[in-house]
Amino acid sequence: MELEGKSWDIWMQDLGARAASTRQSYVREFKTFLVRWEVTPDDLYSMRLEDVKSEDPRDHKRIERMVKTLMAERREGGYSAESCKMTRKSVQSFFESQNLELKFKAKDSPKGSHNGQRAVTPEQVRDMCDLMVFKYKLRNRAIVLALKDTGIRISDLGALRVGEYLSARIVENVDGERFKVFLDPEETQKMKTPAYIHLGPESIPLIDQYLQERRDGGEELTPDRYLFITGKDTEYSRAHAGKMTKNAITGIFDRLKKWMPNNGHKVSAHSLRKFHRTRLEGAGMPEGWVKKLQGKKSSVYSQPEHTGELTKKYVECYDALRVFGTEKEEIKKQKSRIEDMTKTVEELQMAIDLMTPAFAMVQKMVDQENELVRLREAAKEPEVARAKVG
Repeated sequence: MELEGKSWDIWMQDLGARAASTRQSYVREFKTFLVRWEVTPDDLYSMRLEDVKSEDPRDHKRIERMVKTLMAERREGGYSAESCKMTRKSVQSFFESQNLELKFKAKDSPKGSHNGQRAVTPEQVRDMCDLMVFKYKLRNRAIVLALKDTGIRISDLGALRVGEYLSARIVENVDGERFKVFLDPEETQKMKTPAYIHLGPESIPLIDQYLQERRDGGEELTPDRYLFITGKDTEYSRAHAGKMTKNAITGIFDRLKKWMPNNGHKVSAHSLRKFHRTRLEGAGMPEGWVKKLQGKKSSVYSQPEHTGELTKKYVECYDALRVFGTEKEEIKKQKSRIEDMTKTVEELQMAIDLMTPAFAMVQKMVDQENELVRLREAAKEPEVARAKVG
């Protein structure tokens, strides 16, 4: 099948503004649609023009019916609801680039019972950090906690630069813990929307240690260097200054799955993004504000990033994102353990004090018994001596 012509070229230009992963998915699904109906991109465009011009309203939905038919066929063939929806999205994207709109209703899309990857638990995040025993364990732990603290996509994490991190504004909470707020929002790779990067006191120390490890290895950490790098000498790494790809970061989680307890196979980078949103919303941060942190589209009328309220709320709600205890909490736990041990010692001492008179009485009885035995033995000695003489 020839993938060429004016309509194809226009769509390719339009897709150029999308993330690479989105382009690949759309093109793959669109090709499946073309093969199923044995048409070319220009054939589709001509069909749509004819339908729009037709006086018979039944002709206006021909392309939509073709899309729904293929989605139904694929769903019956075992594809997930989300995979089938990609068929609709790709065809819609094609026609939007041609300035011809397709209209679907919510009921037209296949339904699935699975709502996607679950949010991880704090215990699973701790397990991930504990199980990082690979060569790049310091970097990988820093990546896990950075994803947990920021809530951004892995493609956006891979695009962060050393200079942005080092120049970030430092904010402290009442306990003196450090937070980092990037001076400028990051344009997300997928949606091209701004993400307001905030890092908390659980991820910052590990990132600092990781950067120091790179300095100790002889690397010059210029501002344009990527915050996280592959560390592998490959052609891609040399050409892209060591930038970590989406697949490289995904691979970190894939290697963890077979070691993770408690349904570790459910763990993914995206589950950390869900953890971030779920926990912050549960702590009282407005949904639209969490979207701003993660780089998702939100209302233009709400602008907490310009008033300082976004950072203030993040610091206020950060306890919900913690997976490890704070130093203050650890001291409190140690104090509680000491108090418990002191109480136990006091109870044991009380028991000893109560039992001391009884022990003294028993000891007195033992001593008296020993004395009687001694006296009896002493009384027998003259008789034994006389018997020997006789």
